[in-house]
Amino acid sequence: LVIDGGANLSTAGRWINDYLDGPLSTTAKAIKGGTIELSSAYDLDLREGSSIDVSGGARLDTKGKLEAGNAGAIVLTTGGVKGSGFDFIDDGKPRDASLFLDGSLSGYSLGAGGKFEINTSALILGEKFVPDSRNWSRGDRLTAGQVGAALDDEFFNRGGFYDFKLVGRDGVNVVKGAHIAPLPISWSLATVAGSRFRTTGSDIGSFAK
Repeated sequence: LVIDGGANLSTAGRWINDYLDGPLSTTAKAIKGGTIELSSAYDLDLREGSSIDVSGGARLDTKGKLEAGNAGAIVLTTGGVKGSGFDFIDDGKPRDASLFLDGSLSGYSLGAGGKFEINTSALILGEKFVPDSRNWSRGDRLTAGQVGAALDDEFFNRGGFYDFKLVGRDGVNVVKGAHIAPLPISWSLATVAGSRFRTTGSDIGSFAK
C-alpha cells in the first residue's frame, strides 16, 4: 500500500465559530478528530510529501466560550500481522514487511492529543534505518535486520501524539543509549489575539501556537 507524495488523508476536526456565525448556524459541529487505519498485505509506504491528519478541531459558542475537540487516532499495519494479508501468524517464519514513514503525521489538538499505533514485522526504537530498503529482496532485508520500522527518539516528539502502541511481531529492540520520553507539542490559543474572529473552516494550525 503506497500513499504517494501529494496525497492527504484527513479526518481532522473543524474550526467552528458560532460567535461569528450566530445561533442560527447550521454548520456541523464536527470538532473531534477521527481514526485513519491503514492495513497492507505487505509494505506500507507513506512517501515524502504525503500526509495523514487526525488533529482535533474546536468550536467557539455564541458567547465566545471555547470547546476543544480531541485528536483522533492513526493505526498502521503491515503484512503478516493481525488481520493483514499473508496472516499466517503461527507459521514460525520471520516477517520482512516494512513500514516507511517519510510522510507527515499529525494528531494535534487544543484538547487531548492523538493516538498512534504501529503493528509491523519488528521494531527498533532509538534510531532510524539509513539505507532505503523499499526495493530490497526478502533475503536482503532479513540479513541486514532491516524489517518493520525504526523510530528515532525525536519521532515521539513530533505530530502532537500522546498515546503510543507499538507492536513488533518478531520483536521490539530498544537500542543502547536511546532516550524515549515523549514531550509532544500540542496547540494553545492562550497567547493568540483575535482567535474569536477566525472564520469557520479556518486552519487551526495556522494560528494556534
